[in-house]
Amino acid sequence: MIGLGLFYELTVRIPSGKAPAEILTASGERIVGEPGARLGLGDLILTRGDWIELRAPSGETYRLSPGSEFTLKPVPIRSEVGISPVY
Repeated sequence: MIGLGLFYELTVRIPSGKAPAEILTASGERIVGEPGARLGLGDLILTRGDWIELRAPSGETYRLSPGSEFTLKPVPIRSEVGISPVY
């Protein structure tokens, strides 16, 4: 989970028949990237051969093509710490 209980949710996975998407958690766990999976701060999603759609807490949608990577990193914003997607 991203600080304050925020997370990005994997909403769509379109398999290509090749290796499935995978989430590598900040704690080192490997999770198959299926709809409903949550991506938190420090987690990394590897789309491998799949098309993936992620939804941010704010409603923004990110569509990732096969062979993509996506992670969330902390970013200082004034006196607070926010998050920023990195892809």
